[in-house]
Amino acid sequence: MRYFALIMGLALVPVAHADLIVSFIDDSRLPYEYSESNYANSPSNYSNSKSNYSNSESNYANSPSNYSNSPSKNGQSSKNQLLVKDGSTLYRAGYYTYSNSGVTNFFSTSGKRMFYNPQKGIGVFESSNGSFSGVLVPIENQYHLLLTNTGKKILLMSQ
Repeated sequence: MRYFALIMGLALVPVAHADLIVSFIDDSRLPYEYSESNYANSPSNYSNSKSNYSNSESNYANSPSNYSNSPSKNGQSSKNQLLVKDGSTLYRAGYYTYSNSGVTNFFSTSGKRMFYNPQKGIGVFESSNGSFSGVLVPIENQYHLLLTNTGKKILLMSQ
């Protein structure tokens, strides 16, 4: 419950086509409904798997080579940035896009696909191997991207 107080202190952002605040949380602090232990958030659930073509980077809708997913189209003036808050300063860590099949794709500022969120679900998974990396958590009708230790490493290595 402590992390909810932390999240509530962050600036809230609109759900659709708006900037997302990225926060970090230890996997063990996630309640069951948001954890990888919940089958709905598990990479072994085919709906979440990178083997599922809807989630795959080989699907052109999710590909970094698709102009709709490129840094050229999703620059600093776009309304779908990933922002990390440090004190009162926000740092741009990337951007997100939606595919036609409802998958949310998360890209680094250079256009590398880091994560995906399947059409139905809150789990966020690493693009390259499909491992659980966090959750997209609704708080008062607005979303926050909570990255686990795995997700944090991927984000930092992509910069």
